[in-house]
Amino acid sequence: MPLQEYAWTLLGTTGPWSTTFTSSGLYSRYLVKFSLSGIPSASDLRVELDGVDMGWVPRQDIGFDRWHYDVYRDGGLSGGVHEVKFILNNKEIEGQAQLCSVEVLEFGNQTQ
Repeated sequence: MPLQEYAWTLLGTTGPWSTTFTSSGLYSRYLVKFSLSGIPSASDLRVELDGVDMGWVPRQDIGFDRWHYDVYRDGGLSGGVHEVKFILNNKEIEGQAQLCSVEVLEFGNQTQ
């Protein structure tokens, strides 16, 4: 687990919330876990890892409640520093759009 952060922060449109972490580059797959509240629409928020859109889609029946999301990727992270970023696109939900937590977990395969 190269990243575990409990941000509990409101997101704003004036700048993204971001943090960096270091991967050893030794694992064959990874999972980005995060929890959000106050963000009902996919167009309201962009979640990136190293500048690439993670394709976050909110659970349709959750509305403004907090929910935990998992974005799984086959293929490992390269060794070195990586950045995860949360970019709020909707000024109308400032003051309620919240990043609660973010984690990155790396996994091996049957030979690792």
